[in-house]
Formats: sequence, structure tokens, C-alpha cells
Amino acid sequence: MNDTVFFVDHSAVRLASASWNWSFPGGNPSSSNLENPVVVYNQAGNYDVTLTVTDAFGTSSQTINNFITYIDTTSIITNSNNYQEGFDTNIFPPQAWQLPSSSFSWGTMIVDTGINCYPNKVTYVDHYNISQRGDEAYLISNKVKLGSGSTAVNYLTYDYAYSGFSAAHNDGFRIDISTDCGASWDSIYGAFGADLQTTGYVTSQWQPTCDSWKTDSINLTNLGYNNDTIMVRFVSINDYGNLFYMDNVNIKGENILSNIFLSGEENLHIFPNPNNGKFSIQTKINNLNYSILNSLGKKIQSGKIPLEKSEIKTTDLESGVYLIIFNNTKKTFTRKLVIN
Repeated sequence: MNDTVFFVDHSAVRLASASWNWSFPGGNPSSSNLENPVVVYNQAGNYDVTLTVTDAFGTSSQTINNFITYIDTTSIITNSNNYQEGFDTNIFPPQAWQLPSSSFSWGTMIVDTGINCYPNKVTYVDHYNISQRGDEAYLISNKVKLGSGSTAVNYLTYDYAYSGFSAAHNDGFRIDISTDCGASWDSIYGAFGADLQTTGYVTSQWQPTCDSWKTDSINLTNLGYNNDTIMVRFVSINDYGNLFYMDNVNIKGENILSNIFLSGEENLHIFPNPNNGKFSIQTKINNLNYSILNSLGKKIQSGKIPLEKSEIKTTDLESGVYLIIFNNTKKTFTRKLVIN
């Protein structure tokens, strides 16, 4: 994760009698007595680090000014500012993206015909020459701050091409979303084999043609992602088939309101979440109304939250992800609701 630092002590000490006193101004935690602590920095900036080590022979201390430089690479989505990644540079993975180690991996290449029917640089996975059946390879985006507001629409688009090799080799592709810097992931799309194909089977190493590219669009707001800071994980699943190509990852926003409408949102909590249709809302925001929407944007339940802690029971909701819109005369914001 971009904001997490793993510190390792290399002092020459007698371990049986040694103790450590770290200081991390601006970090969390701000101090530690562990030998090798892990620290999270929540704000961009330059940070000093101090280590004092004591053992049977004495005490030694060292401070390194501006030892940590944290550059916030979060992309902000507004009505006029979209996120775009075309994999066109010589840097891969792109800046602030991640490519975790695996038995096979994503890469880049220039194909003769991209989606624009001209030579273009794309990212791809070579399932044709790799047999690691069932293994997954991840390509993870930087952090993206989605737009907010009751009318906001955030959506993910990307171009892809895949032929497959035969019905016996069903390579897969999945898209996961994280709202906690990669600590946990929710799957929002997945396809295998024939459901993933953009053209017919090819039993030789395949490159896309002009008409074999497709564009997919996923409405993130309908899935409950609104005003979240997300990371997108593109997952390629090997079944020893044929090459999978992807290009032009975009996250766009429409009808986004200013963040001024969201002040105080942190004072509302839904628990438990996920739940079985019965949950509580705790808030310090007065006179809130709520509406529950399904993935198609249809309102299926609404009401008022009169108390600081109110219990809500839903009726006949199928398992899935729903959107709750909260509003009063001053604020409008959303939360994701998961029904098991």
C-alpha cells in the first residue's frame, strides 16, 4: 500500500538486553517499542524518523530528517476531471499501480490493431504459453476518489479482446474493488471462456483484429460506490488458453456535487453491514431521510431516521449490494448496503 512503511532496525546490539524507541511524527502509530514496526501515513508530506536503541553497552540515537516522502497519488473524479490509463508509457505498471508477484503476470506490448484500428500499446496476459491453470495474476490501480452527491454517477469503462483456444481452456477475467487500501476486496464482475470471448476460438497465438475489441462499462454508483476512495484490481485467471488484452481504463463521473454537501458524513454508521436485512443506523446528523435503491437505481424502501440510533428492517430483499441515499436540508450522501 502506498501509505504503509515497514521499518527494519539494522543496529549492532546485544539482542538479549536491547530495547527500541522509535518516533514517527505524523505517522500512525507515532511511536513504537517494536524492533521492526509498521507505520501508516495518512497525509502527503515529508516526515522525520528517530530511533533510540539501548542495550547493555549504552544508548544510541539517530534522527533522519525528511526520511519519509509520501506523495498522494489519489486521482479525484469530478464532472470535468476523469481518470484515464492507456498503458502508453514505458513505465509498467503505471505510476502508483501495483503488480503483485504471481506464477504469471500482466505485461505490455504493441499490437498491430488496437480498438482504434491502428497500432497501439496495451496490457495483456499470455495464457497461450503459460500453463498455471487456476492461478490468478493481479494488476491493481492507484487510489481513485469517486464523485459524490445523490445524483452522481461514477462508472468504469475499459476495452478488451480475447479469442480463447477451445472450450476445454476457459481463461477468466474478474474485476474487484477495494475501499480500504487493498485490505479487502469485493468482486463486481467476472467472466470465463465463451462468456469472455470477443471473437471465435483461435488455436494459435492470437493478436486482436480491428473488429475483435469490445468496450465494457460498469456503473459503480449502482453498485453502491459513491464518494468512496477505491482501488480497482484487474484479475486474470489462467486456464492455458489464449492471450487476453486490455486497454483504455477510464473512471468517469457525472452530476457530481461539491464536497461541501458531505460535511458530517463521517458521523453516520451502519451496522452490521453485511446483514440479513435487519440493521441499525447510528448518526449525530439531525432530520435524516433515507432511500434504499437496487442495482438498477429503483427505489425499494424509504423513510426517516428520527433518533441517533434507529433500527431498520427491509422486506423481501434478495442477497446483493444496495445503495442507501441519506439527505436532509443541508446534506446528501450515500452508503453501500450488503444483504447476505
